[in-house]
Amino acid sequence: MIDPLVLPGFLVTVLVITVVPGPDSVYIVAVAVDRGRRAGLLSAVGMALGMVVHVVAATLGLAALLNSAPQALIVVQLIGGLYLGWLAVTTLRTARTVLPPGWWTR
Repeated sequence: MIDPLVLPGFLVTVLVITVVPGPDSVYIVAVAVDRGRRAGLLSAVGMALGMVVHVVAATLGLAALLNSAPQALIVVQLIGGLYLGWLAVTTLRTARTVLPPGWWTR
């Protein structure tokens, strides 16, 4: 049971966290403003699918597995790092390409 003296602070914190948009909301809005409604919608769907994957992994006990087997955690971290590196290289390659005006409306 939560301490009654802590409850008001906890409720205020929960309210603030619920009301203030997080980085995913800011990202979706930025993409929609920059690239249009379709790109914003695709970004929102991508965020939602990522959340589904996270919830399913947590439900299936991935956290328990990673806590019990430190080697598995290292493997997951390495795969994640490689994926982030691949995203960075891909982003840098496409950033060098000159895109024609209006490319986001196609």
